[in-house]
Amino acid sequence: MNKTMRKIAICTLFLLVTVAVSQIIRSETLAFSPILKINLTTSKPVYDLGEYVFITGELMINRSGSYEPVSDGLVAIQVNDPNSNLFAIRTRPTGSNDGHLSMEILDVTPCGAGFNPKYSFQRGEYVGFNVTVRNNDLNEHYGIITVCSCYEDETPFATKKMWNGTVQGGKTRSIAVYPVMQIPENAPLVDATAYVSLLTEFPENGGFAYCPEKTAPFTITSRGGSASSSNTPPSYPTSTEGTFDLTFQISGYGGVLGDYTTYACSLYEMWLAMNQTTFETILIGDLNNDKVVDISDISFVARHFGTLAGDPDFDPLADIAPYPYGDGVVDISDIAFVARRFGKYGT
Repeated sequence: MNKTMRKIAICTLFLLVTVAVSQIIRSETLAFSPILKINLTTSKPVYDLGEYVFITGELMINRSGSYEPVSDGLVAIQVNDPNSNLFAIRTRPTGSNDGHLSMEILDVTPCGAGFNPKYSFQRGEYVGFNVTVRNNDLNEHYGIITVCSCYEDETPFATKKMWNGTVQGGKTRSIAVYPVMQIPENAPLVDATAYVSLLTEFPENGGFAYCPEKTAPFTITSRGGSASSSNTPPSYPTSTEGTFDLTFQISGYGGVLGDYTTYACSLYEMWLAMNQTTFETILIGDLNNDKVVDISDISFVARHFGTLAGDPDFDPLADIAPYPYGDGVVDISDIAFVARRFGKYGT
């Protein structure tokens, strides 16, 4: 081998080693960053089925010895139900995001079986989506597209991974998938919204968002085409820069009871931060623990009607109002409290 070839070989080897080391350093930095952190919490640890869950958090970076808020970040949030099934997945901003996006969603359109745009779906009907994605970098990127569909009261009813694959550098790719989800047969006849995220992976696996989420509205109708109203989500204080929030409802009619796990992940300035928290859902008014509030629960309270704390027949379970400690007497307020929840059930 002549001197020129040896120099080329040495330079090539040096370049390969440098790239390999930089990738190792980068992967370790992404996995164990002390520079970036996410604070994550829920408004309370336990929620009744049908009650709104409010998740909030802060994205903070330490540049000079103290943490300060990140006002232009993105946080990917994943919520798993007690059976470890995907319940919700969203991308939430911590302020404005006007920086470079390596990948972004340009457009999302709901569609039917022929991939033509469609904005009204009947109960039981399948829904697909056309999504246009652009890679703004020179290098090829891998990603996953998730869809979290919610009724107008922000109750998620279908959360799916729609697609995973690569997009070549500098290219735009149109992705059409049908079906992605099915409208439940018992869905309320309301407007709904699909929240579409483009992520590197699921947040529970360290995946972060490439770009802000896109929304795709559509309407749910009966086979006759009518519509009905649903609950209005509560309003919470507007998030300040560096913070993020997410509000959703777990249905009081078939929602899963138990411990939900929330994961949050964000990449900012090549630093990766992750955190997780849990909350529990219960069925208030289910006094015999059969996962449904029915006449047997009302009868239980009625059998103890008029008893006071300290009486032989007094049962603190029947003294449910005001919840959760009661007032020492089983009266009409306790019967009314359970009756208002009549028909709610969990799984």
